[in-house]
Amino acid sequence: MPLRNISNKIILELMRLDADAYPKPELFDIWAQGGDCPYKNEERWWWMSEKREIWKPGKPTMKLSDLILEICRQEGWEIRGYLPNKETS
Repeated sequence: MPLRNISNKIILELMRLDADAYPKPELFDIWAQGGDCPYKNEERWWWMSEKREIWKPGKPTMKLSDLILEICRQEGWEIRGYLPNKETS
């Protein structure tokens, strides 16, 4: 699912989620310094523009449900019962 309107805070959170799920999370530190992306051969659910310049090692700080709601909010996607559609509200 392509993400086009998310903030740097959410991009960092998604990158940390990727690193946390990867068997060798330290490779993300190497990637941030110009190395190869650890996920270069894997498909990912979220498609986003990774940003080496905002990478900070650490565990994700948001609950996954809160992260998904914030992604939807920033993208303007409706979740019935939780988030109204920007175009119809």
